[in-house]
Amino acid sequence: MDADVFKELYSVDSTAPELQPLMKDHKSEFPNCKIRPVQPVNNSAIEKLDILASKVLTQITPHLAFRIKNTDTLKSKISTALDIPNESFMASLDIVNMYPNIPTDDTALQVVEDYMEHHATNINFFGFRIKHIKMILRFVLRNTYVTFNNRYFIQRNGVGTGNHSSGSYAEIITDHTYLRAIELSNMTPTMLTTFVDDAWMIWDHGRELFHKFITTLNSIWDTINFEEEYEVQGSINFLDLTIIR
Repeated sequence: MDADVFKELYSVDSTAPELQPLMKDHKSEFPNCKIRPVQPVNNSAIEKLDILASKVLTQITPHLAFRIKNTDTLKSKISTALDIPNESFMASLDIVNMYPNIPTDDTALQVVEDYMEHHATNINFFGFRIKHIKMILRFVLRNTYVTFNNRYFIQRNGVGTGNHSSGSYAEIITDHTYLRAIELSNMTPTMLTTFVDDAWMIWDHGRELFHKFITTLNSIWDTINFEEEYEVQGSINFLDLTIIR
């Protein structure tokens, strides 16, 4: 390893980050709702490795099949779907408690490795091989730790809500999940957009087959569960938009 790279990744005088509560003030039931625990990695022993993994994975997310960057991107996509068949309907999907439930086992890491391989020509690996980035990512995911009330905790399931790499990692796993469900069910939504753990779609295969598609989605990973919501009188809320037929 190059000496400069080693110096950049080597952790000196690291500390144990303290668990932080985050109020879910975007929820309709706020302030009478649960808090979200955030596991920051600031100045932890894994932060520099986490930053490196994040720098690699964030180069993949712009190429994901269904991802939108923001609501402006969604508006642009919606403008191309002006003619929605009468038998179609809009629905939104949400991954229940995504960050604590995103898989981090070897199968999931293999998915991320496959994405790195597929997009290798568009990625700067900063002098590392793909297998090394995968090893670094595995180490980060399995060694996220925090302190709370003078006790130390290590995360065993999911990804840390404060990790630099968590968002991109989760988006890659989610993209794979939708693609796999489409492949297994042999059904493709008329339109599908995803934003982190949320998705909006136009479906024209009927309610019964939609339920089967959701069942397929929920079968891909043991820990990921999708909840659906349907349009009401031709209208549905998604992100900060109200989408009307």
